[in-house]
Amino acid sequence: MSLMALRDITMTDLARRVPVIVNSSLTVGEQQIIHIACEDFEERSCLTSLLLGAIPSHYTVAGSVTIQGETVAPCPETHTWGALKTGFVALRKSQLRLTQTVAAQFSACLDKQSGIVSQELFLRLLDCFQLDEACLESYPHQLGPEIKGKIQVLSEMIKRPQLLIVDGLEVLSPFYRQPLVEQTVHAAHLLGMSIVFWHNDAKPLMAAPVSYALAKGRLMSLTH
Repeated sequence: MSLMALRDITMTDLARRVPVIVNSSLTVGEQQIIHIACEDFEERSCLTSLLLGAIPSHYTVAGSVTIQGETVAPCPETHTWGALKTGFVALRKSQLRLTQTVAAQFSACLDKQSGIVSQELFLRLLDCFQLDEACLESYPHQLGPEIKGKIQVLSEMIKRPQLLIVDGLEVLSPFYRQPLVEQTVHAAHLLGMSIVFWHNDAKPLMAAPVSYALAKGRLMSLTH
């Protein structure tokens, strides 16, 4: 069963009366890795808001949306996907708290009483991302952009979303980008989650077997 199926979706900006997403379809399966290439920030933001179930009030959505086999009606400014848990990482802007060490920012999800991820699994995830104890005891401003990117992704993954969207791969140099994608995919397999990677380059990501391009409002498959 798919986590989400979008069929013939059109998203329109009410203020300008302009469609931003046009007659586009996308299916996200369980534990599936997807890459979407898009250079237009508004188009990317629109589709991301739909995937997250957090549609801005100035957009309307036409088409069919199915979440875990159930047809739902997208409603602006509400989390419309019910039991489907989603997560979002924006690599363009750090979501880390500057006044806390990395370990402190992970602590809530590792609490013995309310923790989502066991200590054993957390150690395996650290190994996936090649993060050591020195990184955990550091503050975000002490870390390079490639390490910050790993920590941003991991900090969202340990909340155990079923679908995680990683936006802004283009901010990382190619030298760091591919390792981050591969490490994220490895961690996703451990956690049993699906990933959607956004990137402005239509060149397929080696670790993402399903690729799309979003251009001029239309989503097109690049997978042969």
